[in-house]
Amino acid sequence: MKLFKKSRDKGSITLEFVGTFAIYLFLVALAFQAMLAMFSVSQANIAARNAARAEVIQAGAGKHAAYQAVSPGLRKTGVNTSCSGSRNPEGEIKCEVSLGMPIFNFKDAPDWAPQLRVSRSNTQPMTEAN
Repeated sequence: MKLFKKSRDKGSITLEFVGTFAIYLFLVALAFQAMLAMFSVSQANIAARNAARAEVIQAGAGKHAAYQAVSPGLRKTGVNTSCSGSRNPEGEIKCEVSLGMPIFNFKDAPDWAPQLRVSRSNTQPMTEAN
Protein backbone atom coordinates (compact mmCIF):
# COMPACT_ATOMS: atom_id res chain seq x y z
CA MET A 1 0.00 0.00 0.00
CA LYS A 2 1.32 3.37 -0.99
CA LEU A 3 1.16 6.10 1.59
CA PHE A 4 1.60 8.96 -0.84
CA LYS A 5 -0.20 9.22 -4.13
CA LYS A 6 1.43 11.04 -6.96
CA SER A 7 -0.36 14.32 -7.57
CA ARG A 8 -1.99 14.93 -10.95
CA ASP A 9 -2.08 18.68 -10.34
CA LYS A 10 1.34 19.41 -11.78
CA GLY A 11 1.33 22.73 -13.60
CA SER A 12 -2.05 23.85 -12.33
CA ILE A 13 -0.51 26.63 -10.26
CA THR A 14 1.32 27.94 -13.32
CA LEU A 15 -1.91 27.94 -15.28
CA GLU A 16 -3.75 29.77 -12.51
CA PHE A 17 -0.94 32.34 -12.28
CA VAL A 18 -1.00 33.02 -16.02
CA GLY A 19 -4.79 33.35 -16.00
CA THR A 20 -4.95 35.72 -13.06
CA PHE A 21 -1.92 37.69 -14.28
CA ALA A 22 -3.75 38.45 -17.54
CA ILE A 23 -6.78 39.66 -15.59
CA TYR A 24 -4.62 41.87 -13.35
CA LEU A 25 -2.82 43.28 -16.39
CA PHE A 26 -6.17 44.14 -17.98
CA LEU A 27 -7.35 45.84 -14.77
CA VAL A 28 -4.14 47.91 -14.58
CA ALA A 29 -4.62 49.01 -18.20
CA LEU A 30 -8.24 49.91 -17.44
CA ALA A 31 -7.18 51.96 -14.41
CA PHE A 32 -4.54 53.74 -16.49
CA GLN A 33 -7.18 54.59 -19.12
CA ALA A 34 -9.40 56.02 -16.37
CA MET A 35 -6.47 58.18 -15.21
CA LEU A 36 -5.99 59.45 -18.78
CA ALA A 37 -9.69 60.34 -18.89
CA MET A 38 -9.50 62.23 -15.59
CA PHE A 39 -6.38 64.08 -16.76
CA SER A 40 -8.17 65.11 -19.98
CA VAL A 41 -11.17 66.41 -18.02
CA SER A 42 -8.86 68.36 -15.71
CA GLN A 43 -6.99 69.89 -18.65
CA ALA A 44 -10.25 70.85 -20.38
CA ASN A 45 -11.51 72.47 -17.16
CA ILE A 46 -8.33 74.53 -16.73
CA ALA A 47 -8.36 75.54 -20.39
CA ALA A 48 -12.00 76.66 -20.22
CA ARG A 49 -11.33 78.77 -17.13
CA ASN A 50 -8.25 80.40 -18.69
CA ALA A 51 -10.12 81.03 -21.95
CA ALA A 52 -13.02 82.73 -20.17
CA ARG A 53 -10.68 84.92 -18.12
CA ALA A 54 -8.67 85.95 -21.17
CA GLU A 55 -11.82 86.62 -23.19
CA VAL A 56 -13.14 88.92 -20.46
CA ILE A 57 -9.94 90.96 -20.53
CA GLN A 58 -9.50 91.07 -24.32
CA ALA A 59 -11.99 89.93 -26.95
CA GLY A 60 -10.61 87.12 -29.10
CA ALA A 61 -7.87 86.07 -26.66
CA GLY A 62 -9.76 83.04 -25.34
CA LYS A 63 -8.75 80.54 -28.03
CA HIS A 64 -5.04 81.21 -27.61
CA ALA A 65 -5.30 81.08 -23.80
CA ALA A 66 -7.12 77.75 -23.95
CA TYR A 67 -4.55 76.29 -26.34
CA GLN A 68 -1.68 77.39 -24.10
CA ALA A 69 -3.35 75.94 -20.99
CA VAL A 70 -3.54 72.42 -22.45
CA SER A 71 -0.47 70.20 -22.07
CA PRO A 72 1.53 69.63 -25.29
CA GLY A 73 0.60 65.94 -25.43
CA LEU A 74 -3.12 66.71 -25.50
CA ARG A 75 -2.76 69.55 -28.03
CA LYS A 76 -2.20 66.92 -30.71
CA THR A 77 -5.72 65.58 -30.17
CA GLY A 78 -7.20 68.95 -31.12
CA VAL A 79 -8.35 71.80 -28.90
CA ASN A 80 -11.70 73.31 -29.93
CA THR A 81 -12.68 76.52 -28.14
CA SER A 82 -15.80 78.64 -28.51
CA CYS A 83 -16.58 81.77 -26.49
CA SER A 84 -19.82 83.71 -26.43
CA GLY A 85 -21.61 86.21 -24.27
CA SER A 86 -22.41 89.84 -23.68
CA ARG A 87 -19.57 92.33 -23.33
CA ASN A 88 -21.57 94.94 -21.39
CA PRO A 89 -20.53 95.57 -17.74
CA GLU A 90 -23.36 93.37 -16.40
CA GLY A 91 -22.77 90.61 -18.93
CA GLU A 92 -20.79 87.43 -18.77
CA ILE A 93 -18.59 85.41 -21.09
CA LYS A 94 -18.96 81.65 -21.45
CA CYS A 95 -16.18 79.61 -23.03
CA GLU A 96 -16.41 75.93 -23.88
CA VAL A 97 -13.33 73.82 -24.57
CA SER A 98 -13.40 70.38 -26.15
CA LEU A 99 -10.36 68.17 -26.54
CA GLY A 100 -9.62 64.59 -27.44
CA MET A 101 -8.89 61.95 -24.84
CA PRO A 102 -5.87 59.74 -25.54
CA ILE A 103 -6.42 56.00 -25.72
CA PHE A 104 -3.95 53.89 -23.74
CA ASN A 105 -1.44 51.87 -25.75
CA PHE A 106 -2.28 53.45 -29.12
CA LYS A 107 0.12 56.02 -30.57
CA ASP A 108 -2.09 56.46 -33.60
CA ALA A 109 -5.43 54.95 -32.71
CA PRO A 110 -6.77 52.81 -35.54
CA ASP A 111 -9.89 53.75 -37.47
CA TRP A 112 -12.10 51.35 -35.53
CA ALA A 113 -11.29 53.05 -32.22
CA PRO A 114 -13.63 56.02 -31.75
CA GLN A 115 -12.07 59.30 -30.73
CA LEU A 116 -13.37 60.17 -27.31
CA ARG A 117 -13.73 63.89 -26.57
CA VAL A 118 -14.12 65.73 -23.29
CA SER A 119 -15.89 69.07 -23.07
CA ARG A 120 -15.93 71.60 -20.22
CA SER A 121 -17.25 75.14 -19.98
CA ASN A 122 -16.65 78.11 -17.72
CA THR A 123 -18.50 81.40 -17.25
CA GLN A 124 -16.83 84.61 -16.07
CA PRO A 125 -18.66 87.87 -15.29
CA MET A 126 -17.51 90.98 -17.17
CA THR A 127 -17.03 92.82 -13.87
CA GLU A 128 -13.67 91.06 -13.45
CA ALA A 129 -12.21 93.18 -16.24
CA ASN A 130 -12.83 96.42 -14.34
